[in-house]
Amino acid sequence: MAKILIADDDPDAIEMLASALKRYYQIIRCRDGEEALDKAMRLKPDLILLDLVMPKIDGAAVSLILKESQATRNIPVIFFTGHTHYPESMGLDESSVVLAKPVRIEELLKLVRKMMAGIPPRDSGAA
Repeated sequence: MAKILIADDDPDAIEMLASALKRYYQIIRCRDGEEALDKAMRLKPDLILLDLVMPKIDGAAVSLILKESQATRNIPVIFFTGHTHYPESMGLDESSVVLAKPVRIEELLKLVRKMMAGIPPRDSGAA
């Protein structure tokens, strides 16, 4: 079963995203960048949904550290933020996938399906 790590310092945002995805994917929840980095390194999710502004380590720094590791460099990342000038001010490049908060669930699901192509989702009828 494919795993998605969701990292956000807002527990309501985590639950909103998790509720939209948990039917099809195993969800790993993180409340800050340090926890996200630790769990990503240990659990090797298939996709990471990463808030850019979090305590301890921001999302951009988490992504850079993950890209430096052979074990995690190929994990795709979808960033989300409430900031309007995210790529330049957060150190992201133009190829980064960034969704504005509040995240539109339909847009997120479409993007996740595209990025998870080839990784089988959990059967929706499974317990």
